[in-house]
Amino acid sequence: MKTEKLSISLPADAVRFVESYRKQHKLHTRSEVFAKAVRALNEKDLAEAYRASAHENRKLVAEWDSTSNDGLENEPW
Repeated sequence: MKTEKLSISLPADAVRFVESYRKQHKLHTRSEVFAKAVRALNEKDLAEAYRASAHENRKLVAEWDSTSNDGLENEPW
């Protein structure tokens, strides 16, 4: 996997958290902590997008169902 180097600035308490997380989860580098965090954010955004899409699909199905009961029988076109 191709990687790119970033430089970031964080408050001291955030740096302590990152280092603590790295040690607790036996990660080799701080970069692994950030990569894991970015994956989690991406998964969260994808899950929200899927939920929104499912909600929109349910609305469309409900609208379709309401028009399919228009009183007409299976009429040939």
